[in-house]
This record gives sequence, C-alpha cells and structure tokens, in this order.
Amino acid sequence: MDRFVFSTTRRKRRADHGGAVEVEEGEASAHHEGPDLISLLPDCVLGEIVSLLDTEEGARTAVLSRRWRYIWRSAPRNLDDRLRFIYPDRERLQVISQIIDAHPGPVRRLAVRSFISSYVRRYNDWFPLPMFDALQDLVLHFPYTPDRLHRMPATALRFSCLRVLDIDNCTFSAIGFLPAFPCLTYLSLSAASASPRSSSMA
Repeated sequence: MDRFVFSTTRRKRRADHGGAVEVEEGEASAHHEGPDLISLLPDCVLGEIVSLLDTEEGARTAVLSRRWRYIWRSAPRNLDDRLRFIYPDRERLQVISQIIDAHPGPVRRLAVRSFISSYVRRYNDWFPLPMFDALQDLVLHFPYTPDRLHRMPATALRFSCLRVLDIDNCTFSAIGFLPAFPCLTYLSLSAASASPRSSSMA
C-alpha cells in the first residue's frame, strides 16, 4: 500500500556514473514512497484535516508550503493546551494568545487548564471575539484557590453550538444563566457553583 507523503517540486542535480541527471528532491526512495495524493485534496478537506491536529502540530503544517500556510490560517482552530507538560504555564497562555492574534480562522475547540490566577482575565478578552462564535468544545479548568472560586465570564456561555462543556473550580451567576445548548452531548461540572452574588474572584 502506498504511503501518503508531502513533497516539493524543487529539483536538484546529482552525479550518476560520471554524468548529471535532474531528479526530484527526495527522489532517493521515490519508488517506495508513492505519489503525493494528499496535495490533490481540495483546500476545504485539508482544512478539516488540519483542524483535527493538536495545536502545535497544526501550526507546523504552515511551513510545508505557501498553500499549507493559507490552509492553516483559515482552518478551524483546535486550541488545546495539552502541550502543558512541555512548556511552563506562563508560556502556554502566551502561545495560545499569539495563535489567536495571528490566526484569523474560527475556533472550534478551546481547552485551557491554567494554574495562574491572573491569566483568568484573558478569557474576558477572548470570548467576545467573532472567531469564537461557532465554538463547539470548551474546557476551562480554573486555578485552585482554597478560599473561593473564580468567577466565569458571562461570555463563556454564549456559544449555542457547544457540544462539549467541561468547567472546573469556578462560579457563575445564577441570574440569567440558563442558555440554550441544543447541540450539547457532554457536560462536566467539577467544583462549580451557581450564585446570585458577584463577590467571587475575577
């Protein structure tokens, strides 16, 4: 069975028994690799493939070619901080913020498990953005604090397309809380409470 590979069209010359022949770059094992069938797919299909990759892996596809750079920038984003074991917590939030600034495409999934209380304020800047309008998966694990819970921004529950909602260590206002989630298939609430008061941590 042929393997799907990424290839370029650049050529180089190599010596062959004293002569020079023009070959495709990386042709050394071309008869084993097979054709580059992935590049034959339309951009919309490639965008769906990229959107299923982890945050870091999806960003790496942008270096393949100009076409892939466009595909990554326009594909739905999967922002999941599962790279938290590679980067310190401060750097993880910075990476996600940089991707949001550089990537104009819609966000399909956002999963953030921050351990730094001051970074919770970032959500107030992110959620009102139009790129989050069609958000489907939302995972927010707020930092643990022994005295009181963090307050979830009201804009975090404005997404009617949500399929997955997983929140931890937060409180939300019970007044006007009941949004409609007709597409919701998974709900997880841990150390979460509804309160009419707004005195909890921001």
